[in-house]
Amino acid sequence: MPHKLSVILNVDSDLADQLLEGISLFDRSLSEATQFATNNGADVVIVKDGKLEEHLQKIDAEIFVIHDALRPLVTAAQMQRTLEALGNCHAARATMAFTETIKSVGKDGRLEATIDRDSVRRISSPEVIRKAAINFGGKVSTWSVPLINGYESCEVESDAQGIRINNLAELKVLEALLQVADLAHK
Repeated sequence: MPHKLSVILNVDSDLADQLLEGISLFDRSLSEATQFATNNGADVVIVKDGKLEEHLQKIDAEIFVIHDALRPLVTAAQMQRTLEALGNCHAARATMAFTETIKSVGKDGRLEATIDRDSVRRISSPEVIRKAAINFGGKVSTWSVPLINGYESCEVESDAQGIRINNLAELKVLEALLQVADLAHK
């Protein structure tokens, strides 16, 4: 591998403890991240304390593959495609189209206008980013780090199952769907 690569499994969120309790979902994320890391000669770092930027500054790697553990169905193949999409870009992100109707909301809380779905993309996981492109000290979200202004981010189509668990109800729905899928395979 021409660049030193590090895979970051980020489990920092309000749902992290609940995801870890639903260990089969966490195991899916960890297993896929580990398979991808093994295939690419990389290590896996699990970040649970909300200090993603701080961890990245300390890791000796040129490229980070940051996987949001609250997207437990993202595959090693998706991670590989996102890494390959990096090319000459500073970062690459898996994205997917919106299929729902999206509305803007006015200051009074009323629905105003339909937003053209083709003008927006849903961000998935992973984010592949060159360490040199990270704006350390910029605004960090729960699983993503900001790029230095003017640096280019490319995208790759995400698999449909790259959905994110945002609350306990979605966690329970996903667990139920996985149980049904497991029964169908038996």
